[in-house]
Amino acid sequence: MITGLIKCSHCKFRSAEEGRPKCVVCTKQNDDSRRRLAAKRKAAGVCRMCAKNPSLRGITMCDPCRIRANQWAQNAAMRKKYGYGFTMAERLKLFEKQGGFCAFCGLHMQKNRFHVDHCHLSGKIRGAVHMKCNIAIGIYENCGGKVFIANIKAYLGDPL
Repeated sequence: MITGLIKCSHCKFRSAEEGRPKCVVCTKQNDDSRRRLAAKRKAAGVCRMCAKNPSLRGITMCDPCRIRANQWAQNAAMRKKYGYGFTMAERLKLFEKQGGFCAFCGLHMQKNRFHVDHCHLSGKIRGAVHMKCNIAIGIYENCGGKVFIANIKAYLGDPL
């Protein structure tokens, strides 16, 4: 497992958690500040989502935010299906079938941070992969394969 190579996108000092843009400290600070902001908005009697004044007294959200939240709740059945018609249970089954390792690079994946790779022509599912591996596969498929690899080698100065 390769760790410590990616720096935190916020503090640019500590190493980011595997599969995440921020380090543990910055992530915790972000969560804490979000909670403090929600508490301040609640105490001030404004909408907890957008900080506008709600139309009714005693209501914690304004009308547009309440409508958006209700639509989200009504679409719960649709949210159960993820990309390509997979439910979360089916995605996790694919993850377990691969033993928690990326089908492309073979490195370990986090259970909640992986993508389902598929063929764009046939729609056939190929496996669970890291997000960056999925992007690399897509670029390879869309940019001419061998020519793309040759261009990378030439750019980096590797002998062909």
